Amino acid sequence: MVGAFIVAELVTPTQFRAVTPYVLVGCVVVLLFFQRVRQRIDDGARRERFSPKSTRALLTMGYSVTSLYAGAFGASVGVMILTVASRLTSWPWKQINATKNLLCLVTSGIGFVVYAASDLVLWPVWAVLAVSMAVGGVLGQKLTDHLPAQVLRVLVATVTTIAAGALVLTS
Repeated sequence: MVGAFIVAELVTPTQFRAVTPYVLVGCVVVLLFFQRVRQRIDDGARRERFSPKSTRALLTMGYSVTSLYAGAFGASVGVMILTVASRLTSWPWKQINATKNLLCLVTSGIGFVVYAASDLVLWPVWAVLAVSMAVGGVLGQKLTDHLPAQVLRVLVATVTTIAAGALVLTS
């Protein structure tokens, strides 16, 4: 909610459009690069990286920062949530994706209420995004049943990079 208020009151649409592609690319770098670093550290062993108490605290911090960002921008928040959970846990990709879907629903819902109350919603654009997010959420969950986690990471990174490029080219 705080992030949505910040954008609604302090950020111009031009500033928003200028920053978003770089945030998307940053998410891709974190998603792809830190996976390799973690694999080297773990040397292929599946284990919890932190104690259960530390993991809960770090996840809470990571999700809080991500939620603040989600309320402010929303762009690629799913990639950010995937990155936080995959870095801090050894959960299967399907569980990480389900967590992402729930957090995106909550943060997007709160942000939507704030923006709608601020009269900042472009309703035709919102309708397209709402339908595409719903379809993507359902299809994405089905993909996690059939594709390996690394393939999904590369797919998410590819689509996110294309989106960032499109934003740069159309700005």
